Amino acid sequence: PCHNFAFGEREGRVAVAPVTDAYYQQGSLRNGTGETIEVRTVDNFCSAENIEFVDIFKTDTEGYEIEVLRGATNMLRERRIKYIIAEATLMSPKHTNLFDLVEYLQPFDFSLFSIFDIHHSVKNGGLKYCNALFKLRNV
Repeated sequence: PCHNFAFGEREGRVAVAPVTDAYYQQGSLRNGTGETIEVRTVDNFCSAENIEFVDIFKTDTEGYEIEVLRGATNMLRERRIKYIIAEATLMSPKHTNLFDLVEYLQPFDFSLFSIFDIHHSVKNGGLKYCNALFKLRNV
C-alpha cells in the first residue's frame, strides 16, 4: 500500500516550501505549491505496521538522509536493517555528504559497501551525487 507522509527525525507536521527549482518542478505533482505534510519516524512506522526487519532501506530525500536515519535509531541500534541505500555527494549542497553518512552509520556497525549510479557535474566534472550502499557488518 501507499502511504501519504514523509519520514523524518521526529513525528509531527511540517510546512514544505514551494518548489522553485525548475529541475525539480519537472517531476513535481504540486507544480511548486507549498503544503503541510505529516512526518513519521521509521521506528514508529515499523512498530505500527509490525515490521520486524528491513532488508533494504532506500532514502532519496535531497539532503535529509541523516534526519530520516535519526528517525530509525532503534531499528539501526537493534540491527533490524540490513542494507541502506542513500543518495550522497561530495560537493553539492543539495545532497547529503557521503562522509557524513559514513560517520553517522559507523556506530551502528554499518560500512560503506559500494557506490553506484554516479552523476558528475557538468561544470567541473566532480561527483555531483551518487547512490551509496551501506551494509550491516556480518550480514
